[in-house]
Amino acid sequence: MMQDLISRRFGRGRGALLTALVLFCAGAAPVGASALDPLQPHQAQYRLDVMEVGIPGAEAVGPGVYTLRVQRRCQDWVLLTQLDLSLGMENGQTLTISSIGSNEEALDGSRLRFDSTLRMNDTVVEALKGQAVLRDGSNGGSAGEVVFEGDEPVVVPLPPDAQFPVAAFRDTMEGVAAGERVVNYVLFDGSSRDAVRGVDFVTGPADPPAVTPQGDAELLTGPAWRVVSSYYDIKATDAEPQATNTIDVYRNGVTSSLLIDLGVATVQGTLMSVTALPEPEC
Repeated sequence: MMQDLISRRFGRGRGALLTALVLFCAGAAPVGASALDPLQPHQAQYRLDVMEVGIPGAEAVGPGVYTLRVQRRCQDWVLLTQLDLSLGMENGQTLTISSIGSNEEALDGSRLRFDSTLRMNDTVVEALKGQAVLRDGSNGGSAGEVVFEGDEPVVVPLPPDAQFPVAAFRDTMEGVAAGERVVNYVLFDGSSRDAVRGVDFVTGPADPPAVTPQGDAELLTGPAWRVVSSYYDIKATDAEPQATNTIDVYRNGVTSSLLIDLGVATVQGTLMSVTALPEPEC
């Protein structure tokens, strides 16, 4: 029962974390910008300090680690993630949570391959793998479906106007660049079986980095902005978000700080190292 509860809460929280970094690693443009900067392919590692635990009687056991790799290939974007976090439970045992994810999104935003695994104490409690495709719908918006792979593949339709992370951000940031402070979208990112409604709110300039990261610290230059993102059940009518996060992001897409509700815990992420990755030779 506890594993099921943690799996449900952590699944959406992990999705929020992935989406936050994917969206704002997609070539973020600040309010008032005239054009989008190209995304800087890079690998980043964050220290996760637990600010609040969402499981009664549990407590943090040291900091966690989150690693993100954003790579461009000739036909697609590749995003690789790994999150490791440990919590001390009320019964004296330690709950070790490990989440590994992989996304491959076509450059034209028409296809997404996804593969994610959530482990608790080395036991797989959830695994999602498959492919989602989008096509032009009869109403001018997008239509598509998701095929979840397994012994018995499951096909699920996507909501009208659904988009994948990189494509969604590139479209909606045009509004932000024109001065809009709130952006709405329908998103499927492969972190759960359902699409979500996303709302991004640009609150203003970011704070300077708390520490100077190892590696290519010069990537943290130029304007940076603070963005609050909330994610809602697409079928729900209430105003309670499933998850909310806040990130500080530079124009080249490098995120220096994040505050994320993972469901099981709220964590503060600090960029500890960042390395630029080469562009493909196509």
